[in-house]
Amino acid sequence: MKKPTLSSRRIIRFSESAALLTVALALSLVESLIPIQYIIPLPGFKLGLANMAIVVAFFRISPFSAAIISLGKALINSLLFSGISSLIYSVAGSVLSFAALMFTAYVLKERAGFIGTSILMALFHNVGQLSAASLVTGNLLTVSYFPFLVGAAVVFGALNGIILSFLPKSFYEFKEIPDD
Repeated sequence: MKKPTLSSRRIIRFSESAALLTVALALSLVESLIPIQYIIPLPGFKLGLANMAIVVAFFRISPFSAAIISLGKALINSLLFSGISSLIYSVAGSVLSFAALMFTAYVLKERAGFIGTSILMALFHNVGQLSAASLVTGNLLTVSYFPFLVGAAVVFGALNGIILSFLPKSFYEFKEIPDD
């Protein structure tokens, strides 16, 4: 059996990353179709379903691929669904959410689990968006919205973590590229 070349390994990783970016975008689209505003009549609440694809990419492929997927999702979602003005908020949220993922993976390790990781990711995504909103508007009163977002981060982050917990381990664990 011939061992795959470095270039074929890169192609496989790139294909996995592209597939998970597509999953993240599809989950964002599904999320936009769920009428959450009828349950919580305040703006800005989302389920954060796409974060599950980013967590899977982080553990299955690499942290770098997960970061690219996170930023790619923010850019493409802004261009397709919400407009370029939301890009600042989305990128700020994505960067801090990814930082929370790194923190839980390397500092908390398995103590956080998927539920703790997802809650922290949701919480820090909200912190990033509120920080960006405060900077863009020049109004620190946007921070007063934070307690509402904390509640949403706990509920929706826990929901995403529970869903991730039900995935078979083979779905998200790092895959060594097999020999041909």
